[in-house]
Amino acid sequence: MISRIMQTLEVTRKSGAIVHCITNYVAATDSANALLAVGATPVMADCPNECGDITRRSRALLLNMGTFSEEHYEAFKNSAEAALEIGIPFVLDPVGLSASGYRQKCFQEIVPSRCPSVIKCNLSEAYTVACLAKVKAGSPLEMCQKIACKLDSAVMITGSDDYISDGFNSCILHGGTAKLTKVTGTGCVTGALTAAFLSAADRLTACITAAALMKTCGVIAEEKSGNALQTFRTKLYDGLSEVGENEIRRCIEIESVK
Repeated sequence: MISRIMQTLEVTRKSGAIVHCITNYVAATDSANALLAVGATPVMADCPNECGDITRRSRALLLNMGTFSEEHYEAFKNSAEAALEIGIPFVLDPVGLSASGYRQKCFQEIVPSRCPSVIKCNLSEAYTVACLAKVKAGSPLEMCQKIACKLDSAVMITGSDDYISDGFNSCILHGGTAKLTKVTGTGCVTGALTAAFLSAADRLTACITAAALMKTCGVIAEEKSGNALQTFRTKLYDGLSEVGENEIRRCIEIESVK
């Protein structure tokens, strides 16, 4: 798996692939910089009247519900339909899904008809996704697998351990640092990186590469920054363009499961 991660990183770093991001204003700058750091080209366009055209010129799409609005929803629909039309992958990140019935209604309208390639969420959001999908599960891994099968999407549940499944193959990523929860936008950045890696790899590999990269860069940033959170943030994004195979092998463990 590590060799597949490195191959995905290498291809992406050379590709300049355009990734269209309709994301939240809290994480937009960090997501754009992270995409640049791994060799992708971010476009952060969210006007409903143009976003379909922007998506048609892209290699992958990110839809992030963090600062959601009716205008964002129209943009989501137009871009998701364009992605399906030209056959490019897209990531749906249902940030704050449990916060409102409106978000849940929009999620339910988008997912069945437009089939995201990946649903990326944290554990709290995953519970809401499972509820909306009428999925019952006893563990995060089982929930990840059942959602993937039910919604025909790869699913990534991020946290202290990351759970990833495409409905056929599954894994758990161990490692990382709690400091990733102390700066804003790291979960959203993981979704953006996943979209970039989907332009170079299959769904499972793209998810694993994004999760492995963030966990590894988090560990290295913590080692270099001590207790200084702003320094940690800087070192985290430095690592996205610098991290190599030895660091990934040292900082994370990938557990394949059935």
